[in-house]
Amino acid sequence: MAVQLTLLDIPENDAYNGVLSDGNRTITLDENIANQTKIARIDGIDATPPSGSFKVQMVEDWGGRFSVINEGGVWYLVALGGPANFDYEDPDFAGEFPQVTFWLRDSQDTRTGPEGVYHQLNVNVYLRDVVNETAPAPVVQFQAGTTNIAQDEGTSATVGDWTTYTYTLVRDSAANGDTTVAWSIAGTGIDANDFEVLSGTATFTGGALTTQLVVRVRKDSTFEQNENFTITLNATGSTNAQIGTSNTATGTIRNDDTNAAPTVAAPTAAGSGTLVGGNVEVNENAGAVQIFDVNATDTDGTITGYALSGTYPAGAFTVDANGTVSVNTAALGNITQDTTYTVRVTATDNQGGTGFRDVNVVVKNNVPNQNPTVAAPTAAGSGTLVGGNVEVNENAGAVQIFDVNATDTDGTITGYALSGTYPAGAFTVDANGTVSVNTAALGNITQDTTYTVRVTATDNQGGTGFRDVNVVVKNNVANVAPVITVEGGGSTTNATDIGPSVSPFTKVTLGDDQPNGNFELEISFDEDDGVLEFGTTVLTNFEDDLGTRTYTWTGRTIAQLQALLADLKFNPYNRADSTLPDIITQFRISLKELDGANPNPAVINDTVKVITDVIGDQAPEVTVTVGEGVTKVVDTGPDCRPLKGLDLLDAEYGNLTLKVKFLKDHGELMLPAGLQWARSDFTDNTSGIHYWIYTFRGEPAALEVMMDVVKFDAAPITDAPGTIRTTDFEVEVTDGAEGRVPVVEHVQVKAVAGKAGFTTFTAPRELAANDTKVGDLTPGELGENGKAFSYQIVLADGTLANTDGRFKIGADKKSIYVANGFDLDYERARSHTLKLKVTIADGDDIDANNLSFLQDITINVVNWTSERTSGSAANDYFVGGTGRDTLSGGAGNDKINGGAGSDTLKGDAGRDLFVFNTRLGATNVDKILRFSVRDDGFQLDNAIFKKLGAGTAASPKQLKSDFFTIGAAAQDTNDYIIYNKSTGALYYDADGSGAGLAVKFATVSPNLTTMSARDFFVV
Repeated sequence: MAVQLTLLDIPENDAYNGVLSDGNRTITLDENIANQTKIARIDGIDATPPSGSFKVQMVEDWGGRFSVINEGGVWYLVALGGPANFDYEDPDFAGEFPQVTFWLRDSQDTRTGPEGVYHQLNVNVYLRDVVNETAPAPVVQFQAGTTNIAQDEGTSATVGDWTTYTYTLVRDSAANGDTTVAWSIAGTGIDANDFEVLSGTATFTGGALTTQLVVRVRKDSTFEQNENFTITLNATGSTNAQIGTSNTATGTIRNDDTNAAPTVAAPTAAGSGTLVGGNVEVNENAGAVQIFDVNATDTDGTITGYALSGTYPAGAFTVDANGTVSVNTAALGNITQDTTYTVRVTATDNQGGTGFRDVNVVVKNNVPNQNPTVAAPTAAGSGTLVGGNVEVNENAGAVQIFDVNATDTDGTITGYALSGTYPAGAFTVDANGTVSVNTAALGNITQDTTYTVRVTATDNQGGTGFRDVNVVVKNNVANVAPVITVEGGGSTTNATDIGPSVSPFTKVTLGDDQPNGNFELEISFDEDDGVLEFGTTVLTNFEDDLGTRTYTWTGRTIAQLQALLADLKFNPYNRADSTLPDIITQFRISLKELDGANPNPAVINDTVKVITDVIGDQAPEVTVTVGEGVTKVVDTGPDCRPLKGLDLLDAEYGNLTLKVKFLKDHGELMLPAGLQWARSDFTDNTSGIHYWIYTFRGEPAALEVMMDVVKFDAAPITDAPGTIRTTDFEVEVTDGAEGRVPVVEHVQVKAVAGKAGFTTFTAPRELAANDTKVGDLTPGELGENGKAFSYQIVLADGTLANTDGRFKIGADKKSIYVANGFDLDYERARSHTLKLKVTIADGDDIDANNLSFLQDITINVVNWTSERTSGSAANDYFVGGTGRDTLSGGAGNDKINGGAGSDTLKGDAGRDLFVFNTRLGATNVDKILRFSVRDDGFQLDNAIFKKLGAGTAASPKQLKSDFFTIGAAAQDTNDYIIYNKSTGALYYDADGSGAGLAVKFATVSPNLTTMSARDFFVV
């Protein structure tokens, strides 16, 4: 077992009148103990651990108020934190710090439990109230938010001009009169001459809690780097002051003076350079040589280096640290004429400032380049040389036709290029000088055509030479006009206006002697007859002023146009009038070639027609079936489906257009992803009212499915709560038949303003009497036809009632009262939420047609500082606050928790449970009246009673029998709960052995000899 240590008196505590008692295990001192005060010497440390040294392990230091230190082999108990931590008037501690506990174990021991502890210090520290005590010195520190100032230094050449840095100091009290605090300035790289002084004092006078600390910095006109400095508050030199934790502040002196840029003088010739008219000249074959010098000066600094820039090849010009510029003419390549390079020389000073001078360097062309020579062509591939010209047939295709050979006397040929007036891609040349033609790119040749092709050769010095070659493309294929033929000399297709599309062009054949050329196809007919479709897609078209619909396809081959005709369909317009005669649609088909200089004119065929039998399209039918066209909704509630159940019928099963129109400010439709629709904002020109118009297209069955899933989101109603707003939906359906009048139906949505107003709520005090009024529910007679709102409480399972057991609806049906005040406990719940169902009539006398909505209200509970209750016959659960509460359970099986403070608790009849889960101490000892060992029990929270083991509120654990004893003190090593039957006091002994002081937490009747561990439960 660890050796129990005691205390010895020392002179350091004389200032606080320290007195030892309880076998030197309790020390009593005056309050307001200064920080780091040694309050007693520790006696009894006589063992040496294996490692030769101890380490101190804190068990209970009362929030960092105590520590153990070793000075020169002597151990001391030290007070920490200063007078604020040792204030007798502090209500949280009342001057009592029982069971200050530290363990001393071997410095190499890593265990954390009591095993292996050599020494245990377990003492009590009590404070003595000091009457007319001298207040501690105020704590002084920088005010939060004023600890960092950065500003410009200021520019001035006048001595005595200053820039001020003003910091705010605060002290926590004006006790003991004036306060003076010393300060000093330091910083790496700061110039002391920039400051008026580097130290000083600031003074709080009278009752002031703030004062200013002013640092003055000299203004100047010299460019320099920014300076950062730190101001430190010093205890030395301060009077009536303690230095707080925010004891430093910083400042930045920003330079605002302008650096003078360097000046770069005009160049002087150097090395192989020659100065001519301000320019520097050098021969192109000079090599790598120096050519000029520059000299830079700086009025307020020194030159640190030079750099070059300009437009020239990399590595052509360089500069050294002294400003000497060199050139490497080889890097400039072949110079074919005198070439000027502008070289910018930039000097940099020690402050980063720059200055420059542009110098023109003229590289003299003293070795002229010889241009290449291009020889006459020789025939190649499909080309033939005739009289110096190259001939090739127009149908030759992509072939080689001639070669050229270029030579260069002072270099090499690097490539060939072609130019001339001919279609793009018609002629090409390769790297060896072989020229090819693609006759297809030349288009249709109707006569021999000559193209002049210029072949240009380039040498490695950039020199060029060329030769013009005439290429004659021979017209050896006569051009033939395209043809349109119709099987049988003409084609007629029968159709009906309401029937499917027909294919009138399947007997049309297109032809040309050059079918792979480019052609244009046009088909035109009366625009009132119908439209052309490709598959199921209606084609775009051009309608001219004569009422003709024309479709054009350009730049396609004969095969592509033939495939188009095979898939092309004609869809006659549906007609609303069945008495119309048959309609004959005559098609005009035009085919024109686009290639060649002189293409043939277009060929025309008008022998294809469609005869349409007009049967007459029946109008669509629209039926509103669900809810007789009226849907009810709360504006703040879920969306509704007003168009669900809409029935659409069209005899021809064609596509319909459905439009829904309603007032824009009443809301909008919510449409699922993937639905095809359009919306427009329509304004009535007469009234100026805005409407939404939603448009949907599809077959009737598809539109019915769409309407089933379309939702209406009602806009919030800004009028009085309960106002009913009717939204009319105009549903317009058309089938697209010529002459059709739209079919129109209407559906309605009735929306109620879904928010009731509540006034005059009074937050009830906890344990309020039953039938205490909480507040009134309003509005009153706001429904249509004078019907008022009605209210019901929605229980957790969704059922409706007039009470939830805690609150109830009043007899007037429009107010809330307390139903069970015992269920209002501030410490258990500071507020409660009620869900109300609010119902309002929709304007008729049928209850089933009423509208309703849900609304949550919150009722706060007011704390009762010193609670008093006698309980009820039910199973009550009471939790006290921080005051001195008097709580009785009444007849039920009650659960009573006094909370903090010294409370009086009484279970009365029934099996009652007393709960302890707040910090123990002299000010938190509860008196329990009429405790029954047979019926009642204690619930102890292991967060407070840490040695009692594990347990939970859901599964409490009975106290181990070894942990309980009856007597004045612990009898062995694990007597944690002690009942003193002589006094009725209940104690908690944290070490279980009596080595430390036990803490009283409750009193019961004395002489309860049958009390045992069975009366205690751990959670």
